[in-house]
Amino acid sequence: MAKRKNNKRFKIKPSDWFTFAVAIVVLIVALFIYYYNDNGGINNGDGSNSDYQTSQTPITVSNDVMRIHFIDVGQGDCTFIQFPDGKNMLIDGGEDRYAQTVANYLSNLGVNTINILLATHQDADHIGGMDKIFDNFEVKKVFRPYVYYSGEYKDEFDSAFNVKATADNYKNSTTKTYYNFLKSVLDEGCNYSYFNRSSDFKQEILFNDQSYFYEVDFLTPTAKVENIGYSDANDYSPILTISYGGFTAMFTGDAGEEVEEELLNYYSEVPNVDLLKAGHHGSSTSSSVDFLQAVSPEYVLFSCGLNNEYGHPTKQTVDRVTSVAGALVYRTDMQGNIVFTVNCSGLSLPIATQKQVENYSQLLTPGN
Repeated sequence: MAKRKNNKRFKIKPSDWFTFAVAIVVLIVALFIYYYNDNGGINNGDGSNSDYQTSQTPITVSNDVMRIHFIDVGQGDCTFIQFPDGKNMLIDGGEDRYAQTVANYLSNLGVNTINILLATHQDADHIGGMDKIFDNFEVKKVFRPYVYYSGEYKDEFDSAFNVKATADNYKNSTTKTYYNFLKSVLDEGCNYSYFNRSSDFKQEILFNDQSYFYEVDFLTPTAKVENIGYSDANDYSPILTISYGGFTAMFTGDAGEEVEEELLNYYSEVPNVDLLKAGHHGSSTSSSVDFLQAVSPEYVLFSCGLNNEYGHPTKQTVDRVTSVAGALVYRTDMQGNIVFTVNCSGLSLPIATQKQVENYSQLLTPGN
């Protein structure tokens, strides 16, 4: 027998309405705090990351190819990723004098829009030409380092955009280069947010009725955004991976051994990668033995300038890469632009290089 409905009516007292309203407010505040601290950190611009988090709708594609372009910008970094669904990502842009080189390279690929732009940190050899990138392309979303600009033009930025950090070991920036980058972000009117370990996003694609994902996974900084602080400007660089078709590439900016150790200490399991973009152009202060053993790359790429004054990549680093990881080496200083092509089945060979070397041993020669 069905249970009879209770038709008794309850009268809600005013005090109950007040309690209900307070509970709703508390819930909203709690959700905001959770989002602020753990879901990508401080989020500015239009306040939305929805275009770059996991999509609920798969995208059907006719071409399953992802390409990773390491653009030769001398003693600097610039990487461009073309995803299978037509979206793309630019990681750094080299010095100002290479801005037109980068713009021409992207234009020759038919690029008009940059969906995701990542500025790893505030150094000129990584973001010196970013203002020109904004001038030449529409930028949809910017991931920026949690770095406070304290230079002479700081009063042009309000405190919500140029946030002062509280960490004891925090490193400010006073350079015109960093100012130009921040000004470009504001002038573009695009979405922007500080990156940390929660800034991940992925997209499901359908190719020949099969489902695949490409995924961008930020591993560091591991701290909540408002707690990020490093004494070395290079260490603000995130370590992140991009995975697709069973292939994983790791990007490190100029992150040094302190950040590598941070990663190893924070995660119980560190992903093995197929491709590692070596930290800090092959400096001896990056690509430690423990880090290389953990990520175990098959290929290591050095983005550095020919005959650069720093001697990158150093002999110590080249030796560690070859002896500890047993990796194959690629270098922009000797091979120019380098393109890795990945499809839904994995890496496609051969790897394309702009220039050829006479003998592989040349790639194992330390920088001058």
